[in-house]
Amino acid sequence: MLATTVQRVRSFGRQVAKSAVITVADQVRGIAGTPLASCKPLAADIVAGVCPGLDPADYKHSFAVKETIPDDGVTVPHRPIDTFHLVLDTRDPRYSCRNHVVIGPGNTVLYEDSIPFKEMSVRSRVLERPRRIGGTVGYLSNTDPGNYYHWLCFMLPLLRTYRERIGVEPDYLYIGRPIQPFHLESLALAGIGPERVLSEAVSGDRLVADFADRKRRDGAIDRSMLAFSRSLHYRAPQTRPSRRLFIGRAKSTHRRLANENACLERATCHGFEPVRMDGRSVIEQARLVAEAEMIIAPHGAALANLLFATPGAQVLELLPARPTAAVPIDAPLLTAFREIAAFVGCRYHYVMGETLPEHRHLPQSHADFSVPIDEFEAMLAAMLDAA
Repeated sequence: MLATTVQRVRSFGRQVAKSAVITVADQVRGIAGTPLASCKPLAADIVAGVCPGLDPADYKHSFAVKETIPDDGVTVPHRPIDTFHLVLDTRDPRYSCRNHVVIGPGNTVLYEDSIPFKEMSVRSRVLERPRRIGGTVGYLSNTDPGNYYHWLCFMLPLLRTYRERIGVEPDYLYIGRPIQPFHLESLALAGIGPERVLSEAVSGDRLVADFADRKRRDGAIDRSMLAFSRSLHYRAPQTRPSRRLFIGRAKSTHRRLANENACLERATCHGFEPVRMDGRSVIEQARLVAEAEMIIAPHGAALANLLFATPGAQVLELLPARPTAAVPIDAPLLTAFREIAAFVGCRYHYVMGETLPEHRHLPQSHADFSVPIDEFEAMLAAMLDAA
């Protein structure tokens, strides 16, 4: 009880502090020369040419992707995808990569429409001062570049846009701080050395940036994006996949599975081995998953490795909470890895969890949870029968 009270007090304190910072920022935002982001225009308005200071000709490479994935009766299919990619290609020196986003004329924020300006962290932070460099800079970031899932599914595939749709091989790629080992490993596989990867704010002779609008794709990722990341890392196993993996999350700082040991105990009775992805290279993680015929894991970025599974493998995801009005059944939190499994051709199963009572004041993306053991055992039995 005491720990819960302390958590709630700290959470409330952070909210008050954040509100105070935003209030001050809003009051000084209109002062000329203040290094704060001013606003975030909509992609449709930019393309329509109704945004002062933004030239719609700089977005001539923008494109849409529509996909309908048929239900084969075995795998859980993607939802229909209707994605709009706002693609910037400019030599205007007023554009730069800063604070993980692209900043345009008048300190406008260029980013996907799904995140309102008032919800972006850049709104309340002083903009970094960009360094001018020669050559072409490619934007390869987002609001959470350190997230392994975001990297493989949202950020790394942007390189394909620049190479195949624009026909540009950027001299440099901006990720922002901090650069992670998995960033450098993936880019090395794509032929890009660390000397071309940037963490500091920059403005180049030319800037290309692809903003895939998740509002229209509703959390789904089109097949070409997934295929690009899979092609760089996947190596077909030399023998038929036979390993059974339980990918743990016990040492995580949030969204922990409270009864993970109980689930693991039951899984190990059927040949599942406990593994963790921390400290492994991307290739090591990819090889491990490719060798598996069955995978069990709580919801988390490690499940992005399903991108490297062998078609026909079975997946059991332990989801953090049941749908609510705030988090419906088709929310990205509940479907992200289901859709990767559908792309690869895995047989997908899931068990819905329940947020721990002492964590109900936290968002589902951070709250610890547990899954009903009887439902877990039933789904495990179904996987074994299917095998």
